[in-house]
Amino acid sequence: MASNIITQHEPLILALPNKRVIIVTLAVVFMIIVGLALRSQLLTPRFLHIASMKVYGELSWIDREQLNVAVEPYLESNFFGADIDGIKQTVESLPWVASASVRRQWPNQLQIAIEEHKAVARWGDNVLVNDKGELFQPAEIPEDLVKSLVQLQGPDNTYQYLFAQYQELQPMFSAQGLGAELRIAKVYLNERRALGIELTNSMRIIFGRLSASMDLYNVASRFLQAFKNHMQEHAGQIEVVDLRYTNGFAVQWKNSDSKTVAN
Repeated sequence: MASNIITQHEPLILALPNKRVIIVTLAVVFMIIVGLALRSQLLTPRFLHIASMKVYGELSWIDREQLNVAVEPYLESNFFGADIDGIKQTVESLPWVASASVRRQWPNQLQIAIEEHKAVARWGDNVLVNDKGELFQPAEIPEDLVKSLVQLQGPDNTYQYLFAQYQELQPMFSAQGLGAELRIAKVYLNERRALGIELTNSMRIIFGRLSASMDLYNVASRFLQAFKNHMQEHAGQIEVVDLRYTNGFAVQWKNSDSKTVAN
């Protein structure tokens, strides 16, 4: 007869957390739920809705209406949810904006500081050069601004070189007090890559191809001294001044085939 074998197991004892652990856990869960609810409320557009936008900066050419239209979609958010980086990128994409910074001002205002491009030259017909030598392209260029800017003209990718020469020459001409009629109107490289400038009275001055042995500052200084002492009163009769001479320059007079060589 088979015997019944009864195996006794040790009782299973489950370790239950104590009351303190339970209370702490429930408190943490409660705080997380409250935090998420509060965050959701803070990001709701109707809570601390952005009521105004203030723009700082000396703005001469930026279209205020275009700026408002560009920023308007971001104003539908609230103070905490406003996309600061998005606003900055959008503002800086506008044609006349060189840089922008955006900050929140409690309780419901956005403040935008804008630095506008300072146009100092034209490159081609539709592109401008700012005071840092950077290109930018407005949708439209006012006619009065076009007339006031020096034109840079030359082969592709030479605008930086021409801008550098203009920066060196312009203060020298301005310091002579020659007047508005003898202001630099164009800096150019011709088909042989010889550097030249044209003044507002249509007089052209040819410097030639710059090389390591040619000091543009000294060449221009010698010419300006001679021009102011002996030639300024005849400026309206001069068509071309050729400075490609070692010890002097040649003058081509208007309505004449003759040249005068000065040493």
